Amino acid sequence: MAGISQFDPELFIKILPNLAYGAFVTLKITSISTLLGLIFGTILGLGRISKNPVLFGFSTAYVEFIRGTPLLVQIMIVYYGLPAIGINLPPEPAGILALTLNSGAYIAEIIRAGI
Repeated sequence: MAGISQFDPELFIKILPNLAYGAFVTLKITSISTLLGLIFGTILGLGRISKNPVLFGFSTAYVEFIRGTPLLVQIMIVYYGLPAIGINLPPEPAGILALTLNSGAYIAEIIRAGI
């Protein structure tokens, strides 16, 4: 049948180092983002249960905004929007920042619900 590709073991062996590097970078970015998101989310989660109206208001607005927008949009804003205001980040730190901000909002809700 035309159009159906067959598995090519030689090609797989040839690209295996690139796949392994990609997996390493993915795990690195995920680990860093999750750790930073845990710290940020804990602070936000405590703000969500605070009696201080400023902390409560900021935390609530942040969590609701971040949870209400798609992650891909957040990544695009960090990577393409920040340079518009003079903050230029390389791809990897921009990805870490976007994932940290996103995971922080979700972890904040976990912390708030747990307390």
